Amino acid sequence: ACSLPIVSGPCRGFFQLWAFDAVQGKCVLFNYGGC
Repeated sequence: ACSLPIVSGPCRGFFQLWAFDAVQGKCVLFNYGGC
């Protein structure tokens, strides 16, 4: 799971979640649409 890309998804929700960014080597906040 840590190597999967960060994907917001097609839905219009606005949830801020944490994910590991392998390029930056750290956890980053991203906006998730809910699906």
